[in-house]
Amino acid sequence: MASYLGELVALLIKKYLLNGQSWSPLKRA
Repeated sequence: MASYLGELVALLIKKYLLNGQSWSPLKRA
């Protein structure tokens, strides 16, 4: 279970980094 969550988080981080420039909620905060 832990490894599954780790892979899921890594996938989300990669997606966020790839789309972070066009979609960044931190910039709106």
